Amino acid sequence: MQFKIDKKKFLEDGYCVIKGLLNNDEIKYYDSKIKELAGNRSHFSLGGIYKAKDISKIVCNKNLIEVVQFLLGSDVYFLHDSTIMYKKEPKNVTNWHRDNPCRRYGYGPDWDKKEPYNVLRLGIYLQEFEETKSCINVIPGSHKKRLTVQEILRFFHKKMRKIDENSKLISFKNLYTKLIGRNIKTDPGDCVIFHANLW
Repeated sequence: MQFKIDKKKFLEDGYCVIKGLLNNDEIKYYDSKIKELAGNRSHFSLGGIYKAKDISKIVCNKNLIEVVQFLLGSDVYFLHDSTIMYKKEPKNVTNWHRDNPCRRYGYGPDWDKKEPYNVLRLGIYLQEFEETKSCINVIPGSHKKRLTVQEILRFFHKKMRKIDENSKLISFKNLYTKLIGRNIKTDPGDCVIFHANLW
């Protein structure tokens, strides 16, 4: 495999970054198709890749399949998808959450220790972080253990998600977001893969 992935670290932290998953031609193709869909809108969101036929073939990308099979094993399934997003104005919105059905740690079948929870989410980026100022922020290890301090801070984090960008509280929020979580700044063609029960 052409990508260097530390599988042990992925299992411990709950995420990994695949640099250059897409080549330049693929980046240009998908970027142009999404801009076509967006039209003149500065913000665009489409729920469901199946609603955009020209883009849906990303699911069959051989590099993507190879990486996921390396992480999970040969039997992998595409269950559903979330959103295609595009925005012109730089804005970084941080809101920690889990994407699995049983979101409360330790409650429900997602947290059964007898069987690994091998459900992954991923994001493929077509724009540079410096252009959008938008990135995913993850809390490493939050898919495997209860993190009491982080849970308390997440409560305040959720309460402050609608505060004004000019508020003095935004500096405090940005500080502990960086201290507890990790901002993953991506380049075009990069892919972030993470466990669905990771914050």
